[in-house]
Amino acid sequence: IAVAVLLIEAARMDDTFAPSERRIIERLLTAKFALSHDMTMKLMERAEAAVAETAQLHPFTRLAVEKMVPEQRVKLIEALWEVAYADGILDPEEDVLLRRIAGLIYVSDHDRIATRQRQQPIPQLQPDQIHPQRIGNGRLGGDRDLGDRQRSLAQQQPRPLEPHARI
Repeated sequence: IAVAVLLIEAARMDDTFAPSERRIIERLLTAKFALSHDMTMKLMERAEAAVAETAQLHPFTRLAVEKMVPEQRVKLIEALWEVAYADGILDPEEDVLLRRIAGLIYVSDHDRIATRQRQQPIPQLQPDQIHPQRIGNGRLGGDRDLGDRQRSLAQQQPRPLEPHARI
């Protein structure tokens, strides 16, 4: 029940429990614990009741630490990120909650960030936004094309080394 409670808490953190979040939680619980649909629904009911009864995460995070090996706890954080991104938007409260849970279940910042990056949605570019021969990151020359940048670099002469001042 601890995993289900933490997943539901992550889903409710932005004050909504979207159907997309519910479906993801049901899928994650079914797959993780090899549950039937009916068993998953019963677990969801129990977890939702537990979330409504208490605002404390500690009993559930303590169970996760006691019952899960470190790799399983990292997988739990990854599942929490999947739920947090289910509606396409990461709410700041969701981010804070996941940081807090990761700390309580002894998942390192490195692992927490890596799992977040794996679950982060990839922005979809429209065809008119794609410029394969442009450099548009603002650091290498704005919107000049690659040919202009390469010619500019080739024309630059190396600077002579400055002699060191002696004291």
